[in-house]
Amino acid sequence: YSATVRAKFGDELSSVARLTVPNGYIWRVDIRKDEGKVWLDDGWQEFMEYHLICVGFSVVFQYEKISNF
Repeated sequence: YSATVRAKFGDELSSVARLTVPNGYIWRVDIRKDEGKVWLDDGWQEFMEYHLICVGFSVVFQYEKISNF
């Protein structure tokens, strides 16, 4: 997953992702990049808890450019 995200979006990803949910609320989640890997960091746990996302769930985001999903 991480290699795919990096290959597709490269340096376009900033250090913060903006996740817009259906009600229009925007969640700010840190993007961490290290040794060729990319993952969601600070803020992601809160996003998951609020939306009741558990281990085994799939989450799909549509990328809108410049770290907006």
